[in-house]
Amino acid sequence: MKKLVVVSPTYNEKDNIAELINSVLSQEKKIKKNWSLKILISDSHSLDGTGEIVEKLAKKDPRVHLLDVEKRGIGIGLLKGYQYAFTELKADAILQMDSDLQHNPADMEKFVVELDKGFGFVQGSRFITGGANDLQWYRRFFSWSANLVARILMGIMEIHEFTTSFLAFTKEVFAKIDIDKIPWQGKSFIFQPAFLYAAIESGANIKEVPIIFTDRERGYSKMNTAAYIFDLILFSLKVRVKRSKRILKFLVIGGIGLLIDTLLFFSFSLFFNISRVISQQISAEAAIISNFIGNNQWTFSERKARNKKDLLKKFLMFNLTSAIGVLFIRGSAIYLLDSQFGKHPANFFLATLLLLLWNFTVYSKIIWKSKLP
Repeated sequence: MKKLVVVSPTYNEKDNIAELINSVLSQEKKIKKNWSLKILISDSHSLDGTGEIVEKLAKKDPRVHLLDVEKRGIGIGLLKGYQYAFTELKADAILQMDSDLQHNPADMEKFVVELDKGFGFVQGSRFITGGANDLQWYRRFFSWSANLVARILMGIMEIHEFTTSFLAFTKEVFAKIDIDKIPWQGKSFIFQPAFLYAAIESGANIKEVPIIFTDRERGYSKMNTAAYIFDLILFSLKVRVKRSKRILKFLVIGGIGLLIDTLLFFSFSLFFNISRVISQQISAEAAIISNFIGNNQWTFSERKARNKKDLLKKFLMFNLTSAIGVLFIRGSAIYLLDSQFGKHPANFFLATLLLLLWNFTVYSKIIWKSKLP
C-alpha cells in the first residue's frame, strides 16, 4: 500500500488546526483502497499554542506528526515538510493544503484519483470547470488577476492556477526538481508558483483538478499582499526572460545546423563530385543530428532524454518532424507564396520563418514537452 502524507504549513493557527487534522484523517476511508494516510503539520514555531495542540493529537493518533521548523516563512516550512515527509515518514506522495480550512479536505480524493492514473503532479484550480473562488469580491479579483498576469508574463497558458497551495506530487517528481532554483528561504508566498514552475521545467506530468476555495472563518491571513504581487510579477518576468533565452538557443543551434548543411552540401557536390541529390541527403541528415544534439543538450537541457530508449524515441521523432517541416510546411508555403506573388527570393525566407515556428512548437510541445495536460 502506498503512503500519502498531507503536509500543511502553519503559523498561529490554534483556532483551525484541530478541525483541519480531524477533517483530513476522516478522508482516509475514501482513499484507503490504495493509500495509507498521515498528516504532517510543518509549524513555523507558532507562538499561540498551535504546536502544543498538534502534539496532544499526535499522542492519541499515530497518523499525526508535528515538525517544528523554528524559522518563519511558508517556503521554509513547506520545503522542510516535504523533506521530512519523504525521508522520515517514507511518503510515496505528498498532498499539500493550507491549515486555515480554506481548502476543503473532501476534495482530497480528486487528487488521489489523478495520482492513481499516473500523473506526477496534481494542481488544484479555482479557474477550471467545476472550480469556484468563493471569496469576497476584491479577493476574487486579486486572485483571478494575479493568475492571469502570471500566465501571460510567463507565457504558460495551459495551466490556469499558479497561486493556490492545494496540490499533490510524487517522490519521483520531487527528486527531479532543482530546489536551489526556487526562492524557498524568503517569507513571501512566491514559493508556490515557483515550485509549480519548477515542476513544469522538470518535465512533470501535470493535471489540474477543480477545487472550491472559501474564506477563512477564524484566524487571520499571513500574506503580505503588496509584497506578494511584487514578487509574483518579478518572478514571472524572470521566467519570461529564461523562456526567451530558450528561443535564442534554438536559433543558435538552428544556425549551426544550417552552416553544417551548407558546407557539407557544397563540399560533397563540388569537391568530391557526389551527386547533388545524395549530397543534399547527407548534409541534411548531418544537420539534423547536429540540431538534435544541440537542442537535447542545451536548448531543452532540463527536459533532455534520460535513457537510451527515450533518446532513440526523441531522435526518431526529431527526424520525422524535420522531414515534415521541410517537405510539407516550408515546401507548401513556398508554393503558395510563389502562386500568389510570383517567384521571389523573399518567399524562401518567409517560408523558412514559418518552418522555424513549426520546429520550435513541435520541439517544445511534443519532443521535449513539459507534460502539461
